[in-house]
Amino acid sequence: NEKVQWWYGDAAKSLLMLPKDYFGSFDLVLVDLSETVMSITVTEGLDIFDALGLLLKDEGILVKNELYLEQLSDIWDYTAQIHYYDVPVICSQAMVMGSNKVDFLYRQPKDHEGIENLFMKTIEETEDIYDIYHDYRRNNTREMMHCKGDDDSFGQNELEEQEKSPGILMILEAEDITVPLDSSEKLKEIISEALKKEGFTIDSTVTDSLDGKVVAVVVLQEGYVIARGWTEFNYVAFDVHLWSAFEK
Repeated sequence: NEKVQWWYGDAAKSLLMLPKDYFGSFDLVLVDLSETVMSITVTEGLDIFDALGLLLKDEGILVKNELYLEQLSDIWDYTAQIHYYDVPVICSQAMVMGSNKVDFLYRQPKDHEGIENLFMKTIEETEDIYDIYHDYRRNNTREMMHCKGDDDSFGQNELEEQEKSPGILMILEAEDITVPLDSSEKLKEIISEALKKEGFTIDSTVTDSLDGKVVAVVVLQEGYVIARGWTEFNYVAFDVHLWSAFEK
């Protein structure tokens, strides 16, 4: 499925690497992270919950398993904790939902046809839709969170463009290539032209050749690319490390 993407690594760092168009685009964010990870900050002003919330649309919903009512109610205008009993294997399961637009107490549930459920009942089979509700909170979280005094410096020095981050490393392989690998300079030129075409800024380059192997290194303002080619096998291995401009 082309909509499915896997991001591996530190959750706090990965959030800084997501494309800009991800933010404000999700209907639902489902979180299953440990207590340790949930306590980590993403930036000086954002923890994991705050950063994940930025991914949601206006009417989006964030769901966290286990008992997180207190934490979510500090972030969202509407929060509800639901509890399922007699769950196979794990006995019971609690989940907390948070949203700034969806009032869980008054929004009517909807049956999603065509989805098979092993445990959940349909609306027609449910006698009381609030039977699974355990807690409910409503407050003006957003107004309180975004209040700023005259002497509050938070946000005054915000960067308009991301210049650095932990970065993301991509390992690529090119097999059966048709470009001659008899010169590291030629390999460098091909890579450099491709990077310039995509809008990257080149700072410096390094080349080397040894026993049928050619190496080209292109250092960018946004990261670097290392290419190692073997003439005998028509093969090039790439290390692409970017610490900004991921959308390119």
